[in-house]
Amino acid sequence: MSHIAIIGAIGDSQEKKGFLGLNNDMLEDAIKSNLISLEKGIRWFGIETKSLVKLMSNSTDLKIPGVNGSEDRSYNFLKQIGIAPRGKVTWKKYSDLTDEEKEKLKKAIIEKRKDEKTPEDILGVRYILVNQENSSPTKDAKEFSTLLNACGRLGHYAIGVGACLNDSKSKEEAYEVLKEYRRKITEGMNWYEENKFNEKKILLKDGYIIINAKDEIIPTIIGTLSSIVSYSGYFQKKTFILSMARIIEKNKTKISLRCSKRDDGADLRSIISEIMKTVNGESGGHVNAAGGTILTSVEEDFIENADRILQKHVMIETIV
Repeated sequence: MSHIAIIGAIGDSQEKKGFLGLNNDMLEDAIKSNLISLEKGIRWFGIETKSLVKLMSNSTDLKIPGVNGSEDRSYNFLKQIGIAPRGKVTWKKYSDLTDEEKEKLKKAIIEKRKDEKTPEDILGVRYILVNQENSSPTKDAKEFSTLLNACGRLGHYAIGVGACLNDSKSKEEAYEVLKEYRRKITEGMNWYEENKFNEKKILLKDGYIIINAKDEIIPTIIGTLSSIVSYSGYFQKKTFILSMARIIEKNKTKISLRCSKRDDGADLRSIISEIMKTVNGESGGHVNAAGGTILTSVEEDFIENADRILQKHVMIETIV
């Protein structure tokens, strides 16, 4: 079951250009057992399931100047470098490319990014599930982790367990859950876009942002919203993103803390713990992703204390 542990670790943001400690031991077990293989290449999310045109046009975490944000530009870019965007029947995916075409695409994207500070940041290691079908949401470990996240966030726990056990019916059901989850995420991001200049809902400061969705976003996706915003390119490096959404039936508010484009630095678990102590909230997580819950009745006190404490940590990060 070592491959399941690796999927979980990736889903919990514990993979940062490789694994450390016990996670790395489990990865070695998975590789020796021929459950996971490593592939160096472009680290797109959705690389197994989305067409190349969709990958490039919709990508928010990998900037390709003059290409992102437009399917037409993505289509023309592929044509210009000698890669056919379509096969005989469907749009081409990354897995449809030859090794020569993958190398050509990699070099062309790096060339497009030559004015970026780190143009080769598009490259990394992919964790491939050897026994899963190509172009399925269970082939790439990062996509598999999102599938399981969807099952958990939307309350379909048994389906997620079945997918881990490679039950074909459970996997088919999980794919439908994933579609619903993506709709919820889209709704959440639309809410963010509509309210990003509304100071009553989103507090934007130098070095940090506090998003208070109240009961307008389901609490189980508030952490995902924080992660997407942190990788979106909206904010400069090392911007804290703190998000909140209410668990109505429990009179509690779920909290999530992320940091944009972090390489190292602040311990998010320590920061959220520091804020939570001011209102007797519960906290957990780790260095790269943390959160917790508070009583909804103390939201205003929480925001006031979070504002003060995050401002302090922004100053510390700036000095470091």
